[in-house]
Amino acid sequence: MNHFQSSIGTIYRHRGTISVTAVLFAVICITSCDPQGNLTRPEPNIFRPETLSAPGIWVFGELHGNYESPTFFGAAVSSALSATNMNVLVGLELPVAMQATIDTYLRSSGDPESREALLQHSFWHRQMQDGKSSAAMFDLLEHFRQLGARYSGRLLVRAIDGVRADQQQPSTGSDRDAILARNATDDAANNSDGVSLFLVGNFHSRRQPLNGLDYIRPMASLLQVPFISVQIVPNGGTSWNCQAGCGDNSVMQFVPGLEALANYQNDGEYDYVVDLGPVTSAEPAIWASVALETVSD
Repeated sequence: MNHFQSSIGTIYRHRGTISVTAVLFAVICITSCDPQGNLTRPEPNIFRPETLSAPGIWVFGELHGNYESPTFFGAAVSSALSATNMNVLVGLELPVAMQATIDTYLRSSGDPESREALLQHSFWHRQMQDGKSSAAMFDLLEHFRQLGARYSGRLLVRAIDGVRADQQQPSTGSDRDAILARNATDDAANNSDGVSLFLVGNFHSRRQPLNGLDYIRPMASLLQVPFISVQIVPNGGTSWNCQAGCGDNSVMQFVPGLEALANYQNDGEYDYVVDLGPVTSAEPAIWASVALETVSD
């Protein structure tokens, strides 16, 4: 049993553990707080599975490099598929050059040869292992492969990071968030009658730039269509990323509670915030693969 399968149903935490069968998301609506972070209504806004049963665009922001964030997102995709007969589009912060490799894997049986072929892509072998090419992301693709087999023809997975073959390079040349936004917009437009869910880094999911950095526009702030932004917040633990040198880094812990969550990056104008609780580092997928091979030998 991989980490994805074993952890699902235990990470939705808000004043204790909430069963995934009872409620999908326990979240705090940022817009329900005054400027001091005090709640203006007594109860948090709660997403239930039926929330994802109508057409719409959802942008989830994560801290790269832990197991719990992709697991949470995978549960959202599962719920969207089970709650409706509509198509579900998933957009991931993976290089567009990887699309054919992803498609091939999703059509496979998930056998060892297919897993190895997926891991051969250069994306997993980058020198800067910043968390996007983690074992958790590999597990997420495997989860989508299984969902695709279960919900035949209703799940489409798209890589949105980079200029696609039928596109021109943006005039700015290096505006990566503009490229992410354009690809997300195009993909969602092709799924206008379905549910579109995107998982990107927590900067890209911001509705507004960081204070003092107005010239750097996050992906979500560039979307020209209605959407909902969800910030997935780890509360302590460790995550594999490059925030303090690429590796196993500690994650800030805050005191659990409504006020603390409502205050969390309130200036980001996320529509919702999710308290994951403590998270666990997900090492690079190629390292995890080597460890598994060693054990098998």
